[in-house]
Amino acid sequence: MNRAPLTRSALRVTLAVAAIIALVPAPSAAQFDTRPSLGIQTMLFNGDNQARRPISQGTDVMLAFGGGLSSANNGIRFGLEVVPDPEGVLRFPIVAEYYWFDGKTTFAVPSNNRRVQQLRLHYTANMFSGGLGVTASFFNKAVASLYFSAEGRFNYFPSTTLTSRRFYLDNGELIGAERSITPDTEARTRIGAVIRMGTQADFFDPVLLDFTIGYGALNLGMKDTDPETQRDLLTAEPTLNTAERTLGFITFGLSAIWRF
Repeated sequence: MNRAPLTRSALRVTLAVAAIIALVPAPSAAQFDTRPSLGIQTMLFNGDNQARRPISQGTDVMLAFGGGLSSANNGIRFGLEVVPDPEGVLRFPIVAEYYWFDGKTTFAVPSNNRRVQQLRLHYTANMFSGGLGVTASFFNKAVASLYFSAEGRFNYFPSTTLTSRRFYLDNGELIGAERSITPDTEARTRIGAVIRMGTQADFFDPVLLDFTIGYGALNLGMKDTDPETQRDLLTAEPTLNTAERTLGFITFGLSAIWRF
């Protein structure tokens, strides 16, 4: 399956939202300041959930049940911080993020010759996330501030892809054709939330650097409860209809903020 149109479509949505953020007209300084930002985010799923488990315990692509997403998942963050008073406590972030998820599980496969064969299952997904929040910022006159933030999120997941590839380990030669299925044939939407703690420090005028750590959940609301279609989010199993559980994550981020 060709993922290029899907990826381009998701990127177009993200860039469109980012453009809207960037084009929000800045009112007079007597009312409030707006501070655009651009940065990178990392999401790491925690706990005992299907997304982190190996994609399959067997060597058949249809046996897949996990997501293989046991390591960090990277993303891009666009933001606009609305600051009613630069010396005050309250601020209001508007955010748009785009994540790509890439899970792999590889197995050794028995063969009739001495050459080692392997089966690699590759699960890919994307997520667009947009939301609003409220921030309490302290020590704003110091070189570095300290803040705490809570954000509500609308998360959009386009269709996903699972690819099966069998090959010789010594030279990567394919054994048979590569196969693909689509675990999620339709897009999914979920309501999530994130809480953060971070600091903003002067870098060079007018740029601030923002360092943050947080914890959140992707699917607090709008879970699939249909017995025929429900299953855990971001997993490669297309037929295991178990109740969808909340998928939590830890996030780290670094952004550059423009202070006008």
